[in-house]
Amino acid sequence: MDRPRSTLVALLTVALLPGCSVVREVSPGRSITSFDYCVVNPKDTGEYFDAANSILNQSFVVLRENDPRLIQPDVRERACAVSIQRTPGFWSSSGWVQLTNYESGAEILTSHLRSGMVWTGSDADVMEALQDVAAARAAGPPVPAEARNPASPSRSDLAASATRSKAERLTELNELKTQGLITDAEYEKQRAKIIDE
Repeated sequence: MDRPRSTLVALLTVALLPGCSVVREVSPGRSITSFDYCVVNPKDTGEYFDAANSILNQSFVVLRENDPRLIQPDVRERACAVSIQRTPGFWSSSGWVQLTNYESGAEILTSHLRSGMVWTGSDADVMEALQDVAAARAAGPPVPAEARNPASPSRSDLAASATRSKAERLTELNELKTQGLITDAEYEKQRAKIIDE
């Protein structure tokens, strides 16, 4: 075999081999194991909405953005939000799953996988990253039974939620930014979310 052909075969072999393992980046602050609820919505998960619900529900209680339990302060405090991105490509593909604190928008954990060639590889990357997030949460204490079978929100929770205006929530968010507890990007994302509601 001549040298150029052997180099091409070696490159193709490397490109077709299974990808790297999932890279998990843990942000400083609260551990993923302190979150019992995961808010999954179609806007942030796209075509992986059903898969995210199925996989993450093994380790979290999965909620939607409009779930009435999210008006309860103790639920919001233990809730994170998931977002999914993928980058298909010919030579390599990537999938990212990121968890952020539901209230503050602070990053909690990102699982990322970059693997081999072919456009469809990013689907497998996302699935492996979702499994990694579920495994990271499962490494901690189990979700309490009352989280899986919650009581209805109390009248006081409903009243408190109704009286908490956008201005108050934006003020709280601004305080988090001023104290350095969230980044500029996290601030902008949460601000846009509050304004759009």
